[in-house]
Amino acid sequence: MRRRTGIRAMLLAGLITLLSAAPNILWAQSGNQRPPFTIAIHLRQPTVNLGTHVVLDVRLINNSTMTKEVKVRPGVTFADPDYTAIVSDESGKVMPETPRGERLHGHGDDPRAIGGGSQFEVPIEPGGHIDQEYKLSFLYKLGVPNTYSIQLIRSDLIGNGEEVKSNTVRLTIIP
Repeated sequence: MRRRTGIRAMLLAGLITLLSAAPNILWAQSGNQRPPFTIAIHLRQPTVNLGTHVVLDVRLINNSTMTKEVKVRPGVTFADPDYTAIVSDESGKVMPETPRGERLHGHGDDPRAIGGGSQFEVPIEPGGHIDQEYKLSFLYKLGVPNTYSIQLIRSDLIGNGEEVKSNTVRLTIIP
């Protein structure tokens, strides 16, 4: 009789373990797995006068349970070329890059592209983050009073080729 109780206890423990893992397995299989990183952006000033520099504060957050190494470019002071912004006005028109933005991202005809440079791997602990700034007005043409939607995208954070998109913020430029 004692042996049966031991076997039943082991089977029960195994069943509880299996059932407790099932929601996580189903969550991952449904494609809703939480991404290893998120990007949170915040405008220092959501409403600015025409001609004012627009700066985004960028926070890259490690959502995983492991320390992750992320490539950063410390020599680039106004924007990391690994980020791309989608900047559109109220009508949905995407704003073009400035010549500096084209050079940063390696677009356009200018052979002096500034998107390269040294990269360093920075460890980010689980739940940890790194903060960067992105000087939007240096990189995108925002010369018309309007309300703009802004989102940052960074690809290939951990070598798997996937894009990570930030939240969307709204910027209002007044005359």
